[in-house]
Amino acid sequence: MYFLYLLKRIILKLLYLINQEHYKLNLNSFGRSSRIMFPSEITEYKGLSIGSNVTIKSNSWLNCRYLPLTNAPSLVIQDGCYLGRFIHINAFQNVYIEKNVLIADRVHISDATHYYDDLDIPIIKQGAGFIAPVKLSEGCWIGVGAVILPGVTIGRNAIIGANAVVTKSIPDFAIAGGVPAKVIKMRESKLND
Repeated sequence: MYFLYLLKRIILKLLYLINQEHYKLNLNSFGRSSRIMFPSEITEYKGLSIGSNVTIKSNSWLNCRYLPLTNAPSLVIQDGCYLGRFIHINAFQNVYIEKNVLIADRVHISDATHYYDDLDIPIIKQGAGFIAPVKLSEGCWIGVGAVILPGVTIGRNAIIGANAVVTKSIPDFAIAGGVPAKVIKMRESKLND
């Protein structure tokens, strides 16, 4: 029985190592000590750039594109970021995640939306497209189940509460929550000079 357990662990470790090598070879860039947990889906490998020490947990969907005119990926995740399970990032043109960003489980981030202008055509047949860039600034924390919509910038070290729907940019050091998200309070330093 212990032998089967050990064999399973060895096989899983080998699959993990093969998977990581696959990412190193195929992504636009894949930093040192970064890992993408299985199973996760990446729609276009060259459309994703990952820095060092990044963790992307299982069941994430990174819908990104390679932009040949600018020779750039549509989704950039800088060093030290953590993305929880069941993340969905829709990066048609520009989603930028700065260093040390913490993103909890089941978060949706998108720079695009479905078209719905023609009332005679089902929305599913009208396609989707880029609306505006999204930026998550250094050190921010996005709570469980939050939704970040196109055109939003989350400020440095800001906190977005669980299940918030962020429709407008949030300033540095703000704590925001609700539907639509509003600034609840500003974070203050605990240091006394």
